[in-house]
Amino acid sequence: MIECFNGDHKVRVWDVSGGVLLRTVVRGQADKVEFLEWFADGGRILYATQKDAAIYHVDQETQIARIESDPATRSDFQISPDGFIMAVKNYESIELWDAEGRQLAPLKLPRKLSPFSLAGCPGGFLVGTSAAGVVLHFELIPPRS
Repeated sequence: MIECFNGDHKVRVWDVSGGVLLRTVVRGQADKVEFLEWFADGGRILYATQKDAAIYHVDQETQIARIESDPATRSDFQISPDGFIMAVKNYESIELWDAEGRQLAPLKLPRKLSPFSLAGCPGGFLVGTSAAGVVLHFELIPPRS
């Protein structure tokens, strides 16, 4: 499957093997989709608009959780292979959520290491910083039950 979005405020999910449109997720008139990514399980997507962000279960056609993050201060979203959601905020901190949309403690970085890009990797994520040649690796360890 592949997803796509454009200026008509809709997210479309296609079966690439047959070129068949599987479903269309219609958003509100003013909510232009700006970010869209699949979770590793292949059944959920994270999308962000100019106003909000949410986790959506594609097959059940339901919103699982709304992600509380101010789009005016958010510059990048990523999903780690383990299902953690990450976002850069104001180029000074990284917001984190688990796969169910529960917000975790943010990571604040020194100003000289301003985060500007993210990449998920198994067990954590990488952060590109404003310091020349500095990339930080963070390991995410799930809480113990």
